[in-house]
Amino acid sequence: MLGGLLAVALPAVAFAQAPRPPAFRPDVTFGIVFDDNVFSRPEPESDIFMRLTPGFDLVHDSTRLTLRGSLRFDAERYQERPDLNDPVARQNTGLDLTWRPTSRLSLIGRVGYQRTQTPQDLNVTTGLAGGRQEASRVDAALAFEQTLRPRKRVSIGGDWAKDDIALGQDSNLR
Repeated sequence: MLGGLLAVALPAVAFAQAPRPPAFRPDVTFGIVFDDNVFSRPEPESDIFMRLTPGFDLVHDSTRLTLRGSLRFDAERYQERPDLNDPVARQNTGLDLTWRPTSRLSLIGRVGYQRTQTPQDLNVTTGLAGGRQEASRVDAALAFEQTLRPRKRVSIGGDWAKDDIALGQDSNLR
């Protein structure tokens, strides 16, 4: 019983002392798109489709910590090619973190995942991966930033990405 009360009371007390609660920001976009080459082939085939993109951001921002999570996906419905209709044609998720242990030092990190039916969305290496096929990317980045004086900063960091497409894999480390 005492454990149950603590499990409920401790998060409530922490939430009450927080400078402000995390912000939940939903959004939805809708559009009609004309694609003059839906298969990215030398003999183009065009179509008009509707795209609905629901998503949200969840943001916590304080003096020491900024945390942002996001999720979006595209649902597509084609006029001439119903075989291309897809309730999740694209997906994009991400988590960004900035931790400031002091007023002059920041640790910045990011992880993300993207999935699509059109690999050129990911701009894989050359951006020339054509056709329609499942492709995904997992990426991460980490950086340290030191403020030397107002408006003068030094950043050191790197990023990594791994792309998977039906034709093969590609990794990039910088």
